[in-house]
Amino acid sequence: MKDSARKTPEDTNYLRPPLKEIDVTKPLIFMQTDVDYMLSEKDTPVVRIFGVTEYENSVLLLVHNFEPYFYVPLPSNLALDSAKKQELVSTLSVTLLYNTLVL
Repeated sequence: MKDSARKTPEDTNYLRPPLKEIDVTKPLIFMQTDVDYMLSEKDTPVVRIFGVTEYENSVLLLVHNFEPYFYVPLPSNLALDSAKKQELVSTLSVTLLYNTLVL
């Protein structure tokens, strides 16, 4: 490719506009485009929310101290008395605490 044919950053359409002054007294409103998570240096989960504002500025929101969880509803026809429910909760708690993967 000839040097004269190469695109410069000024020629590209994907550059974001300059950041306008941010009013920290107002909420930051943005459209979420992606979400993932990572482990911090202290092995705590950090949720990363990527997005873009109405002015086309990129946003990365880092959510610290997030406690991962999942919800498992019991079948409605499963009849468990209080003791059996507590046994199930205890078993799941111990299993999830000491195993990284439960199949």
